[in-house]
Amino acid sequence: MKICIIANSKNIHTQRWAKAYHQHGNEVHVVSIRKHDLESIHSHLVHIGPVNSTSPFWSFLSYLWLLFNIKKILRKINPNIVDAHYISTHGVIGCFSKFHPLVINLWGSDIIWSGKGNLPFFKKLILKYALEKADCVASSSMYMMEYAKNISSNIKKILQIPFGIDCEKFYPKKECRNKNLVGYLKTMSLKYGPYVFLNSVPLIMKKVPTCRFMMVGRGDDLINLKKLAEKLNITDYVVFKDFVEHNKVCDILNSFEVYVNPSICKESFGVSILEASACEVPTVASNIGGITEVCINNKTGLLFEAGSSESLSKAVLQILGNNNIKEDLGKNGRKMVLEKYAWQDCVQKKLDLLKSLIKND
Repeated sequence: MKICIIANSKNIHTQRWAKAYHQHGNEVHVVSIRKHDLESIHSHLVHIGPVNSTSPFWSFLSYLWLLFNIKKILRKINPNIVDAHYISTHGVIGCFSKFHPLVINLWGSDIIWSGKGNLPFFKKLILKYALEKADCVASSSMYMMEYAKNISSNIKKILQIPFGIDCEKFYPKKECRNKNLVGYLKTMSLKYGPYVFLNSVPLIMKKVPTCRFMMVGRGDDLINLKKLAEKLNITDYVVFKDFVEHNKVCDILNSFEVYVNPSICKESFGVSILEASACEVPTVASNIGGITEVCINNKTGLLFEAGSSESLSKAVLQILGNNNIKEDLGKNGRKMVLEKYAWQDCVQKKLDLLKSLIKND
């Protein structure tokens, strides 16, 4: 197959899909407004202004330029199928090309509204247009599939294909465990609940004074989180660690005894939760959105009331206080990932889908 991916080439998920398609013997082209060269992948950069600019102004103009040039680009590439990622940008651009067959992949924040009130009318109109024009919509979670169906009842085809986990790269390293280390690995942004996590620290330390905490990631709220740690008098017990490359995430997760995902927004999925589970690290996660699909309460982790530091602390203490629970949750977690979310299985499912759409086109 000759597959054309329209997506952000700098994103790790785009890179993983492109490499996987190529490894299965396909010719892969990536069309993007971002520059990131991938070995053996044909990259097509379309942008206005500085390369990889984070400016909303230049990004908007680049997307606009891509929108008006996508038909010409696809005529030149002449792919068998187009695989567009992130519906509100590349998905819409893929639809505008009128190329078929077209698959649109939902990522989460591109379709799930986390702002105040209902989904804005104009955004809903754009999403509805793309959902109905695509030959197939791929969603990482059942939760997001239902969300999409509520936007439009006229989707031709929709199915779940998760962002799977490479279980050869993410595996348990028990020798790396730091006793009573509780970790957060996510963007330092209000919607992901880092304040909920930080406010739980004093509550946990009342019961387990030897407990230590690590917060890994970048974000606009990092400075305020460090100030909150000072206010709570816990700076000696919380380590803030900068963003880490994806190839180092396994070691970070394996250093935790408990991984915490305290999101207060309706996340579509939970890749980091599955990565922790693949490492046999039990997860404590908020009971909201698609998170509940990947953190199975009392089986692979414990769910707590979203936004409640007290509920979070109780769940963490329950795991730290019982080695049998900790071991069972960890082993069950890896078993679940191997059975339902193994990367190669997800790739094969996606390739089977692409082949079937080409055959029926």
